Amino acid sequence: MRPDLTWRDVQHILVHSAQITDGTHDNWIVNGAGLHFNHFYGFGRLNATAAVIYSQAHTLLPSAQSYTAQYTYQPHQIPSDGSPYTSTKSVPMNSLYSEIEHVEVRVWVTSSYRGKITITIRSPSGTVSLLANERVYDKSTSGYQGWTFMTVANWGEVGYGRWEIAIQDLASTSATPSVLSGWELIVHSSCSTSYRSADGKTCVDSMLQEDATDYNRLLQSTTIMGIIVVTASIIIAITLYIRHYRKTFSTITPNNKNAIKVVNEPLSAVAKTGRSQTPLHAVISEHELSDKRDLMGSHHADVSQDSSGAVRCDFSDELTSTSSHDNFEDLNEMIPIRECSHL
Repeated sequence: MRPDLTWRDVQHILVHSAQITDGTHDNWIVNGAGLHFNHFYGFGRLNATAAVIYSQAHTLLPSAQSYTAQYTYQPHQIPSDGSPYTSTKSVPMNSLYSEIEHVEVRVWVTSSYRGKITITIRSPSGTVSLLANERVYDKSTSGYQGWTFMTVANWGEVGYGRWEIAIQDLASTSATPSVLSGWELIVHSSCSTSYRSADGKTCVDSMLQEDATDYNRLLQSTTIMGIIVVTASIIIAITLYIRHYRKTFSTITPNNKNAIKVVNEPLSAVAKTGRSQTPLHAVISEHELSDKRDLMGSHHADVSQDSSGAVRCDFSDELTSTSSHDNFEDLNEMIPIRECSHL
């Protein structure tokens, strides 16, 4: 025996120990918590033996919680062609609403034929509960003025998220359109075992909020890291570009000891290099450096003349092998020679 059980605990035990009856009935569904439900049979047939066994291992529920998405006056006409009008409300993410018990919906609807108004509610888990079915003999013209409907079809589901109400007017011949003035959602719930206090009597309302905060922090960190990686990639790319394709300009200085000899003519000898033929074009040979370094290779340079008459040498960092000398008819005949120094 469990004399400590509350009425909520008893409901919880009966829901989880019930068995499907009339299994061929087409209204059976499985809700978001994995429980079978039927709008005609509820959770099924009561099994006293199974309920007693279940109760022996049952942990007392913590205090009940509730959240109200309040009524707001926003009149909307319900389509007269029988198509549903839908409206949504949201329950914030919080561990207090992580395990639904009961859901209440209050509606304000004006209608000339109340029995032709049907109402359903869809939970964040996707379970659809039928609140008001068609009743052909209910010909009241007073509609639903603050009527409260309750469903247990969402038992055990997560309560936070987007809830959607759908209202249909099946009285297609009605001359006066039905209007939804507003509705209110009340979610009665508890918290799952992982979000209960150490003594199990209360829910810790900050747990899921902390999870959400941690997720947002992770998202922000990932975004910042992505920006850093992209920025670093751009910097590296620019650095490599400058390193490999930078051109250094220098002016002619006749008496520079580090001068590089430059051939200052288009010369037919450079025609085979494949480089653009400009009025002033030259090939610089590194073995002509005044320090007589024995370097195997040569640098190319384009020479231009600005409006003041100063000759400038445009050096590239591209190093070509000495085999490129074979492209010249006679390297020694590439004269006259001028001296050009690095900046």
